Amino acid sequence: MTIQIINQNNKPEWAVIPYNQYLKLVEKAELFQDIQDFDKAKAAIARGEEKLIPAEVVNAILDGVDAIKCGVNSAG
Repeated sequence: MTIQIINQNNKPEWAVIPYNQYLKLVEKAELFQDIQDFDKAKAAIARGEEKLIPAEVVNAILDGVDAIKCGVNSAG
């Protein structure tokens, strides 16, 4: 990877990299964030702070079926 360092007051201020390398870094950063979010959600479920809703229920609600008919109540 080619990196150009731009100095200001004799200190590195900017690093310039090729655009395709930038895109790869952004993709890796987004994947890392997704992994962190997954780990947090999994831990919250394990602690009982979050509840899971079966996909069939979610899909039915998204299709316009009343939540009560799906077996979901407001108490969770």
